Amino acid sequence: MAKVTIKLSVPYWVILPRKRVEDKRVILNFNQYHNWVPAQRNQYKEHYTEQLYGVLSDLEPLSKITIIRYKLYYERKGDRPDTRNITNLIDKFFCDALVHYNIIPDDNHNIILNTMDSWGGVDKVNPRVEITIKGIK
Repeated sequence: MAKVTIKLSVPYWVILPRKRVEDKRVILNFNQYHNWVPAQRNQYKEHYTEQLYGVLSDLEPLSKITIIRYKLYYERKGDRPDTRNITNLIDKFFCDALVHYNIIPDDNHNIILNTMDSWGGVDKVNPRVEITIKGIK
């Protein structure tokens, strides 16, 4: 079994395509999640999973993940986002995408042993969540 470290950069929003108007950008955040009806939650997760295809399509399967680290780089200096509200929902959707694309067999505690999140600062040019995965092939 080989240990690997994978570094990725993902958005903390989902883009919802619209036919007649500009596409809608929705920031993923647990404060909002609780207000969404189940159909919206599912739609946002499906679109986010599709958005991650380019980032995840080249990854080889892992048998176990020892830790996933999320670091949030927010877009606006004046805002004070609750890091955990954003990274927690990114974690939920991201881990579901790992299962969806057959990178891990499941996202339970036997496969993903630990997660961690932190504030990376403000980046007006490239807002994102940087993800570091330490895993075992």
